[in-house]
Amino acid sequence: MLRRGHEENAALVNVASVAGNIIGTAPDWYPAAKAAIMGWTRHMAAYRSDDVRTNSVAPGMTDTRRLEGFKESEIGQRALGRIPLGRMATPDEISWAILFLLSPLASYINGVLLTVDGGWTITQ
Repeated sequence: MLRRGHEENAALVNVASVAGNIIGTAPDWYPAAKAAIMGWTRHMAAYRSDDVRTNSVAPGMTDTRRLEGFKESEIGQRALGRIPLGRMATPDEISWAILFLLSPLASYINGVLLTVDGGWTITQ
């Protein structure tokens, strides 16, 4: 909860994905679901801002178990070559973005999609 004068306002951060907002990927349900998360985020920001400040984070490739071994593969090397920072994100880097949006430092940020992808989407 954030305290503004005598008001308290909650903050919510949804986890979307670059796959649902810029890139797309297989299976087709994944980007559709992630795009829906951003749509819900915008709705909450526009119509429920008296109750909660709502934003989303859109991670790019993140070094988790789901992508274990990917960076060593041929396709993984090609994908990493298209990321300006040249690597996947760590889970902590995604968490830090979420923590920022939840913090008082972001108290006037509402309805945004914060892309955390090392610059990948700008190279597509």
